[in-house]
Amino acid sequence: MARCWKWPFRPPRPLASEVVVVLWVLLTMLLILVLAALVAAYAAFTHRGAEVPAAPWLGDALERAVAAVPTLPGDQLRQER
Repeated sequence: MARCWKWPFRPPRPLASEVVVVLWVLLTMLLILVLAALVAAYAAFTHRGAEVPAAPWLGDALERAVAAVPTLPGDQLRQER
């Protein structure tokens, strides 16, 4: 005879390593979403010369970050291709 489970069924507790993996995935996904939001804010406002409406400090921080990254001028980039 099959064993009857009483409702509500209490599933076995997850292992600590499973919890760590789930938390790691959630944290990584949150980091990816924040990075995507920053790129979108830069492309939508700062790159076009406009201020970010709700957070002008974010636009200033993005401008400083872009200025700190070394880039090639457009003519050098075309010569390399």
